[in-house]
Amino acid sequence: MSRARDIFERVAEAQGRRLGPEHPDTLAARINLASALSSLGEHASARDLELGALEAATRIYGPFHELSANSAANLALTLESMGDPDRAVFFMKLSVEASQRSRAGISRLERELRRSFLATVEYRYRSLFGILMSRGRTAEALAVLGLLKEEELAGLDAAFPSAPGPEGPEGKEGDAGSAAAASGDRGAGAELFAGTRDGPARRTYGAAAAKSAALESERAALAEKREVGLLAAGEARRLGELPGLIAESGAAFRDICVGKSGPGWAPAEPEPGSWVAERLSARQAALSGMGSGATLLHAVSAADELWLVTVSPGTVVARKTGVKRKDLAALASEFRGLVASPSRDPRVAGAKLYDALIRPAEGDLAAAGTRSLMLSLDGELRYAPAAALWDGG
Repeated sequence: MSRARDIFERVAEAQGRRLGPEHPDTLAARINLASALSSLGEHASARDLELGALEAATRIYGPFHELSANSAANLALTLESMGDPDRAVFFMKLSVEASQRSRAGISRLERELRRSFLATVEYRYRSLFGILMSRGRTAEALAVLGLLKEEELAGLDAAFPSAPGPEGPEGKEGDAGSAAAASGDRGAGAELFAGTRDGPARRTYGAAAAKSAALESERAALAEKREVGLLAAGEARRLGELPGLIAESGAAFRDICVGKSGPGWAPAEPEPGSWVAERLSARQAALSGMGSGATLLHAVSAADELWLVTVSPGTVVARKTGVKRKDLAALASEFRGLVASPSRDPRVAGAKLYDALIRPAEGDLAAAGTRSLMLSLDGELRYAPAAALWDGG
């Protein structure tokens, strides 16, 4: 990684000389350099690079450009490593908001491209879920999980291209991607800010970003007039002033992001009536309508942890275990293979998977009076036959 850092540093320097300090390729090179620095524990240096890239990308290309989203996501991960999880939540939410907006724009693209996009941005949803869960913000985390699963469902027609939709074999308006778009959830990224302390912070951030963007747009327009010899004397003076004004605006933007004068960053639970709270309430109401004892268990794996979230009509309980994602995936794959082979005994592997997925939540399931259990599985776990799990009894 040290060698990678040195290479990224040379690339960023060369791109800056050749293309300019704010060219997209230069900013991308700086983001790569920041990732290497962060992995080496040089978090402060990484944060400064990511913040500079975020300010430039937002000002020039807009808050929902992929460069802006990538800068915000990397900045969030760095801030989490620096012990600032609530600010990390904010910037990861920005990246998810951008991803949600991109979903609306790609719903008509080729299926393979949509799947590729999902693979690119999935880590943002998972990272945000994990940070929120670590802060006890379970309702928000479940809302993020819902958005991620909608992303996955939007790609199901890629796995089953022959499955007909209401409009014929190609699905058209009936395919999963279009259905999600019609539901309105594709624009829901911004709603993750509603009802929490992140909401006012988002408005403050947006105002600062808009001010910088307006100055940049004015500078670009005047520079274009100068190129064709149409710049008036007063406009020439204004053009000379704008670099300083843009620098001041950029400094204010960065201070809002990581300075002490920025908005409050302490977490708050979603307010009643917010999109996040309504989503959880709707799920609990649906469980209540399924009869006595209906319970939903979410199993969501991250790199080094597994979250088990028990949702019943009256309670939401979250537990974290230390099961690593790669180990869980290997166990699920092994179990699936054993179940599919009549000559082999799957019980040992089934018991291990039961111990990872169900046993830690047994007390929560009993307290909820569970009589029927629904599993919301994640990643590779969805390929394991849950009905064949063995409790060892």
